[in-house]
Amino acid sequence: MIAKDVRRIALVVLVGALVVAVAGFLYWQGRSRTPDGNGGEATPSASPSASSTVEASGSTVAEATQKYLGADPPTSDVLATESGVIYAYSKDDYQSYEAPGTLEVLAVDVSEQSTHVRFRMKAESQTPVRIDNYIETSNPGFHTVRLIAEQADLSMTGATWLGENDAWSDCTCGRRPSEVGPDGVEISLLLPALPETVTEVQLQVPGFTALTAPVSRA
Repeated sequence: MIAKDVRRIALVVLVGALVVAVAGFLYWQGRSRTPDGNGGEATPSASPSASSTVEASGSTVAEATQKYLGADPPTSDVLATESGVIYAYSKDDYQSYEAPGTLEVLAVDVSEQSTHVRFRMKAESQTPVRIDNYIETSNPGFHTVRLIAEQADLSMTGATWLGENDAWSDCTCGRRPSEVGPDGVEISLLLPALPETVTEVQLQVPGFTALTAPVSRA
């Protein structure tokens, strides 16, 4: 009787292990096919609320890297600015709080392949940023930012893109910052190209009201 119970328990454990192994393999396969990140080259999705999935050659990201991560990055004019809050936490007791902050839109550059949005977040003092208000998954991409083009009835969130040879890559500077201070942190997001009819957009960042900024075209 005892031996029969032991065999039954062993069988249940074996089946459970197989289920876990299969689920893990399928999850890994899904991550390999659709990596998380930001940026790219594509036509905007027809759905006005869809998150955009794009394929990029990497050239657009390389251009942004060269422009903004060089020894002397360009000084960007502020297209629009708004006061709001930074969702933060205390490193002493890990309690969440809202810190006064500023959002500045620096660029909305549209080419035939993509839309590059550059914005800056500032806080009155060095502030650790809380993760859950700025990302949708465990990926550090800044996926809760939304770009709205009312003229085209279009809304886009952080895109997923496949780099060279379908490699998993992130867009230049497209990650949620770990800290924000008085000097500010500049962030770039690369999204699909906007239609030619769009001359201005609204940028929605958590903690701030939507900011309207003009579009520049190459």
